[in-house]
Amino acid sequence: MSMAAAVQQDDQHSLPPAQAVALYEGLTTLTEVIDAMLCQPRFAEGAVCNAAGEVLSHLRDQIGEQAEAAMAAAVAGEPQGHYARQAWAAAQLRHAADQSDNVELLVNLARSLASMNPA
Repeated sequence: MSMAAAVQQDDQHSLPPAQAVALYEGLTTLTEVIDAMLCQPRFAEGAVCNAAGEVLSHLRDQIGEQAEAAMAAAVAGEPQGHYARQAWAAAQLRHAADQSDNVELLVNLARSLASMNPA
């Protein structure tokens, strides 16, 4: 069974924003661990993954897809409460920073998130 079948996107979209952010952060931590493992010589032959490395690489890709789906669910939701909104906004900024090299886009996102946050 693939990971996509095990964790349905519909399940992620029904998560409250705070839980979707927690899922995103947990899954991205797993991808970072797999990335570190793939740097080990036992998972590569030269600069190319060996069979074990290919399995890990494929798993990393599946986990990454689920992490992106979790972030999409978090962004689609609207958290309740001051601290939940802060964590939600911070997660969106971290995600955007990981995905973009354009500082102006990050500044615009931060402004839009700040304007959404009730005083």
